[in-house]
Amino acid sequence: EEEKALLNAKGLYGQLPPLEFTADRLKKYINTYNRLGELYYQKDRTGQAESELDTAIALIEDRQRKKILKRNADFGKVYYNRGTIFYDYKDFSAALSHFEKAEYNGYHYPPMSFKTGYVHYRKNDFLNALLSLYKAEKGIRNNRNILYSIGNALYYRGDYYAAQGYYTHLLGLLEKKQGKIEYVRPDDVPEHRSLFNYIMRTYNNLG
Repeated sequence: EEEKALLNAKGLYGQLPPLEFTADRLKKYINTYNRLGELYYQKDRTGQAESELDTAIALIEDRQRKKILKRNADFGKVYYNRGTIFYDYKDFSAALSHFEKAEYNGYHYPPMSFKTGYVHYRKNDFLNALLSLYKAEKGIRNNRNILYSIGNALYYRGDYYAAQGYYTHLLGLLEKKQGKIEYVRPDDVPEHRSLFNYIMRTYNNLG
């Protein structure tokens, strides 16, 4: 079982004498905490996930402060995973702080860019929202959430022509998808309902 194997690995690394703790072993030790955090998160054992990820972050920050470890995308992923839990809790300030540290460590992930954009959007910081959302769009093309969010952020910045372009492009994608559905049943099929709602909202914004 994965959990048992990770716990065993964590225990073995934890017993190593300090002089045998090379940078490579330290990275693997931190990764063990991160993988346990991911595993517990997937199993909805959020408290345990937080504990593992917080320990990993403490190790990263201590060893980076001591110049033992450098910035690394794998470390950035730990910050992203912890930030996602804050995001789920709607603690958006803490989430943003962790996403920024993830990026500082070299971790770039389109869903993180979207979440970062959403947090900026909630703060009415539409410029930084757009910068993050554009990054997300580069990695996830033609995503309705991203395109709609970009259109909204442009609108609130007063860039109505660009906003119209995004809304029009999105509407074309949505109606094309709708056209491939033989029977649209928004009352029975969640995906149909979501599609219908996006079409109505986009039409409303274009109006």
